[in-house]
Amino acid sequence: MDTSSLLAELLSGNETRAEQAALHLAQHPQETRPALHQLLDSPNPDQRWWAIRTLAEFEPEPETTRHLFAALEDSSNEVRQCAARTGPLSAARP
Repeated sequence: MDTSSLLAELLSGNETRAEQAALHLAQHPQETRPALHQLLDSPNPDQRWWAIRTLAEFEPEPETTRHLFAALEDSSNEVRQCAARTGPLSAARP
């Protein structure tokens, strides 16, 4: 499945399909990271949540880590909670 199809699955509203898409997108970070970073600017909190959820599967790198930390200030409580539970950030907590 190509990146645009996986992104469509990620945003489909079906949690099972979205979770599978997140795992597949994370296998191709170079191709998918820019689109996920763009989703972080979406007015839709569900799209931001899935972007954070997917980025959390990536190997840590500075730009993504900055986005994850910025999501801790998101207007949506759900997005903030998702960011707080992500790999790099949860490992950084005492």
